[in-house]
Amino acid sequence: MKSKKLKKILLVLGMGFAFVLGASVAVIEAILNGLPRLDQVEDYQPYQVSRLYDVNHQLIGEFYVEKRTLIAIKSLPPLVRNAFLAAEDADFYRHQGIDYFGIARAILNEVKYQFVGGQRLGGSTITQQTAKTMLLGRQRTYTRKIKEFIMAKRIEDALTKDEILNLYLNQIYFGNGAYGLEEAAMTYYGVSAKNLTLCQAASLASVPKSPNKINPIKDPERVRQRRDYVLDQMVSHKFITEAVAHKARAEPIVVHPKTHPYLNSAPYFAEEVRQFMIEKFGEEALYKQGFQIHSGIQGSIQIAANEALRWGLRVIDKRHGYRGPIARFPSEDAKQAVERIEKVRHLRVDTIVMGVVENVSAATQRASVLVANGKKGFLPLSKVLWARPYNPNGYTLPPKEISALFKVGDIIWVRVDSIKESGIELSLEQRPIVEGALVAIHPQSHRIVAMVGGYDFAASNYNRATQARRQPGSSFKPFVYTAALEDGLVTPATLINDAPKVYGSWKPKNADGKFRGKITLRQCLISSVNMCSIDLLERTGVSSVLDLAERAGEITENNSMPKDLTLALGSGEVTPLLHVNAFTLYPNAGLLAKPVLVDKIFDQRGNLLFQARVEESEVVKPATAYVMTNMMRGMMAGAGRRITGLTDALAGKTGTTNEYRSAWFLGFSQDLTAGVYVGFDDNRSLGVAEYGARTALPIWGRFMGNALKVMPAREFIQPEGIVWRLIDQQTGELAKSNQTYDPEALASVRDESESLSDDPIQHKSAILEAFIAGTEPGAVLTTD
Repeated sequence: MKSKKLKKILLVLGMGFAFVLGASVAVIEAILNGLPRLDQVEDYQPYQVSRLYDVNHQLIGEFYVEKRTLIAIKSLPPLVRNAFLAAEDADFYRHQGIDYFGIARAILNEVKYQFVGGQRLGGSTITQQTAKTMLLGRQRTYTRKIKEFIMAKRIEDALTKDEILNLYLNQIYFGNGAYGLEEAAMTYYGVSAKNLTLCQAASLASVPKSPNKINPIKDPERVRQRRDYVLDQMVSHKFITEAVAHKARAEPIVVHPKTHPYLNSAPYFAEEVRQFMIEKFGEEALYKQGFQIHSGIQGSIQIAANEALRWGLRVIDKRHGYRGPIARFPSEDAKQAVERIEKVRHLRVDTIVMGVVENVSAATQRASVLVANGKKGFLPLSKVLWARPYNPNGYTLPPKEISALFKVGDIIWVRVDSIKESGIELSLEQRPIVEGALVAIHPQSHRIVAMVGGYDFAASNYNRATQARRQPGSSFKPFVYTAALEDGLVTPATLINDAPKVYGSWKPKNADGKFRGKITLRQCLISSVNMCSIDLLERTGVSSVLDLAERAGEITENNSMPKDLTLALGSGEVTPLLHVNAFTLYPNAGLLAKPVLVDKIFDQRGNLLFQARVEESEVVKPATAYVMTNMMRGMMAGAGRRITGLTDALAGKTGTTNEYRSAWFLGFSQDLTAGVYVGFDDNRSLGVAEYGARTALPIWGRFMGNALKVMPAREFIQPEGIVWRLIDQQTGELAKSNQTYDPEALASVRDESESLSDDPIQHKSAILEAFIAGTEPGAVLTTD
């Protein structure tokens, strides 16, 4: 009887064992079938950062999904490798991928954790961690752990120990956006991983355990404790001596990453480069192959461009008045409103930050404003007088009382004017709604030197330098004049009749509504006389000017030009980049090429993959380009000098479109051509009297004044075939003997926004004029 029961028990146990065994086999089989392939490990191609440099090899941009730079294990000194082995897996070179004693410890600890609590311990080898990081993910399940064991064995069979360690050190995350040891070394210490000190190596070896919590920036004290543990382990495993470890323990945990003064200074340009790279190499390659991309951007000039455009747009915007606070909260919620203010690590003079109005005093006529980091500043009435009621088309009265502008709880933009013991003095600012672009090109190399596509890339990545197609207005007129000069129809001294004329239903007029009679071609250009430009276009022919515009790159698939006389007034459409590039033909002796976005591209090993090919073509003769340059210098001798204060060898032209929708200034030195465009994105009017000389020229002057400190202006190079003559400004003929040369004679010539009749040209003086040889006036006349 007992034997029968025993048999039944054994049968049941056998069946149970068979079931468990079968189920286990099925689970293991399912696990094995679900394991990833080793291709990702054997053909290691992780995400790497591609870097964009300026012309002086300064970093200006980075493109990445994971910020990683690969480094070969062979290039690392023993102290660096040993620090990670001591921290994670000292027996790495002795085991076969799995540390069974470590696993036993981890299992016992897991039992304790499940029943008692406490902290979980890991028992993973570097090989297991590599399998987990690269193939399995970070979720904590028993199934994943089984997969980890199996994949670790497979990795050990497929790769050498050095290859596995190489994968591990290049793959792991170190916090603060740094993936892989090389990027971590640069992020925290500003050096390559092969140049790390023992203290630094032990500190970095402490991070992968918990990179978002234990890293030298977030918690240096926890890093110090963990670093000392790593050093102890290095001594224990005889990687270093106690004396060496003692010296390393005495060093403080200090980060000193390498600074890049121009990093992220050209976001609009960087986005253009990113799109170029994706088109040429593909998106995956850009984010995985670690390209080294070299451009013609000059970091210091780019900074000057950023500052000038942002300054100018704020000036224009404030000229139209105050649009009110960013947000307004009830007074009882003012404290809560403070929490909405942007966090600024360091409050400095000239920084623009958000603030919340805490108090408005009628007695002192100033507002108390809480700014970044809970600091308090004061805003006096004298610093808000520009804040009249918003109206771009008419004048409104400035505020007389501080209470007329602010209420407690208002969130506003303020500039830090001074930081003193008595308090922080502020002035009122507002984020402009008007937009613009600034482009600078080196005319001989055709490299883009600076590009700004708007006020704030973070707020809008729409690049007005390359995407905004706008009428150039009078800034297109030089091409009408150039075509006429090139065809031999006129000279700078030719008299043009500035008189009213009707073309069917079109009755064009000058900007000031006045007519000047017969004036020289030079005076027509400098004063931007509309009727002269139309007269010239009639003489030259629309097709001839369109042909020049196309050769100059103004006409493209996206940029259109009309085929009628309105062309003379710049009624076509251009982008700022191509418009500025077209102007480079003047300082470059009539030669032109497409603007160079990227100069050279190297792979991560330094192999050259791409080099820009510059193919110049002659758009106009060198002599024609020089004569036009000399005529446009008159703009800078007159209104340009008054507005910018620049006295260098410069030339340029303003531009204003109908209803003041767009304002331009394009100008150049021998070595730098730059242009400024200002306008609204919806192409509405900028406001009454927003001429190019008032709106765009001050921005250009501020930029050029700083750019010329880096790239000083030199005299324009005179080509062969130029002759000079002293010309009577009134008759356009050779000067009489009683007329003297006055180099400042054109200082009174005004631009299109001003009336010549209010300040007549000094006709008694003569001007030294440049002519294309063979077109100059005849013999010198004598007085009667």
